[in-house]
Amino acid sequence: MEPRDTASTAAGASRLAAVDMAKGCAALWVLLIHAEVLSGQVLMTHVFNRAAQLFVILIGLNASLWWRSRGRDDVRAWYANRFRRLYPAMWVAVGCWWLLALWLQPRLRVALTGELFAAHVAGYLDGIGTGWFVTYAIAAAALLPLFILIERRIGRTALLVAGIASTLLAFFALRHAVMHALGLFGWLVFPPRLFAHLAFGIFLAPMARRLGRREAAWASAVLLLYFAVPWLAGSAATWDITGTDALAQSDLSAALYVLTDLPVCLLLLVLLDSLRDVTVITRPLVRLGNESYAIYLGQMVVHNALGFAFGFYRFRAVVGAWGYAAILLIGALGWVAATRAIRARRRARGGLPGLG
Repeated sequence: MEPRDTASTAAGASRLAAVDMAKGCAALWVLLIHAEVLSGQVLMTHVFNRAAQLFVILIGLNASLWWRSRGRDDVRAWYANRFRRLYPAMWVAVGCWWLLALWLQPRLRVALTGELFAAHVAGYLDGIGTGWFVTYAIAAAALLPLFILIERRIGRTALLVAGIASTLLAFFALRHAVMHALGLFGWLVFPPRLFAHLAFGIFLAPMARRLGRREAAWASAVLLLYFAVPWLAGSAATWDITGTDALAQSDLSAALYVLTDLPVCLLLLVLLDSLRDVTVITRPLVRLGNESYAIYLGQMVVHNALGFAFGFYRFRAVVGAWGYAAILLIGALGWVAATRAIRARRRARGGLPGLG
């Protein structure tokens, strides 16, 4: 959910429009995930449910493009840019969450303490439903200059291998220990869990303007192998962790499921690049992609507010899964409109934009 950056901001204006379109798709898929649309079905499990990991890949890709576009190393400018883009908007969303929590006083798994408020202000959004990704995006922004430095020293292929090794190590050796010590939220925001995705984004950056059939063929072959192995082994389930047999519940299954985010993202980018001249598709997706961070924050606030006021499952039973997704979309777009107005006002007063 990276804020707007170096990718195209006008439909069809750049061959990198596919990057913003992919961000737009992921923003929409997040709404479907949180509304639990198509829960347990193949399309949700193997496509839509990869939205957050897709965003991590695109964060790595856009970061590499940012560094490549500059004629000099400027770590200070990077951190100033990321802080301005990530924190002010997050603080507004966190403030809304706290006002809602104090007003409606819902049952929460965390106590509303001064320590929790300080953690939220710092960017550790434990207790805020769907807020884990914001925390991960902040951690990724902090680590990316190191990734760029390592890439320059050892090359992007070696960095990708190291990233995949880190993700495998996290799943095989650290997952249960981290979850025991820090809980599910701690595991979700544990940076090495998705180091392969950040490294893959950096790996793709030099190729972003020329992804085509060859890359799509490689990605398709990897996915075909992924689905074929359990079938050949006689397993009743695929590798994904939604299954109930021993294979589906294994650490290997969890790790491979996450690693297949990489070929899925590559296929999506190739597909969207082939559609970049179809304005009716490109224009709305690019616009959604440019506002993907604001959309994520907006749906987070709306999702929590509805849960506080009515209870998620009770409200969803009334409006239906698709209706709930539509409400999240309307709320998110309302949030985007509000933050745009605030940005315009800040610019008129000479302030720095930082709410979108």
